[in-house]
Amino acid sequence: PPRSTLFPYTTLFRSNGYWNAQQSALQSVQDSLDEFLSSTGSTSSSSSSDDSTTSSGLSTLINNFFNDFQSVATSPTSVSARQTLISDAQTLASAFNQISSSLGQQNTALNTSLSSDVTSANQLLSGIANLNQQISAAEAGGGNPNDLLDEQQQDLNNLAQLTDITTSSGTNGAVNVSIDGQTLVSGNQLVDT
Repeated sequence: PPRSTLFPYTTLFRSNGYWNAQQSALQSVQDSLDEFLSSTGSTSSSSSSDDSTTSSGLSTLINNFFNDFQSVATSPTSVSARQTLISDAQTLASAFNQISSSLGQQNTALNTSLSSDVTSANQLLSGIANLNQQISAAEAGGGNPNDLLDEQQQDLNNLAQLTDITTSSGTNGAVNVSIDGQTLVSGNQLVDT
C-alpha cells in the first residue's frame, strides 16, 4: 500500500508509545510512595532506625501517633505515655522527611528526563523538517526517496515515543507534525521549538 495509507495505522502505535512513557513515569512515583504507605514497605536505607520507620508503613505510624495522643489525654501525668508520644512523633516526622526526600529525588529525575526528552523531540522535529525537504526534492526530481521515507517514518515513531503527535500528509512526501494542535513541522519548515 502507498505510504500515505499507513498513517492511520501508525498513529495508534505513536499514541501508545506516548502513553507508555507517561505510565512509566507515574509508576516510578507510585512505587516510591508505596514503600511508605504499605504496611509491608521496605527500604534501602542503611540505618536501622530508618528501616523501622518505613517498614511499619505510614498508616501505622499515623495511627500510633494519634493513639499516643489519646493515651496522653487519658493519663496526662504518665511520663511513659508522653515519652512514647514524643518518640512516635519523631518517627512520624522522620517518615515524612523520607517521603519528602524521595519525592524530591523523583522530581529531579523526572525533570532531568523531561529536559532530555524535550531536547530529543526538538532534534527529531528538526530532522523531520530536513527529511521533508530532501524527500520533496527527490520526488520533484523524479527520484525514489524510499530510504528517506523510511528514515522519516522512524523519526516520527521515535518522536511519538516522547509525546502525542498528530501527522498529516504534505506535498511531495512531506509530513506535517502537530503537538497539542500546534503545528511544529510544516513541510520543510520548523516552527519555533
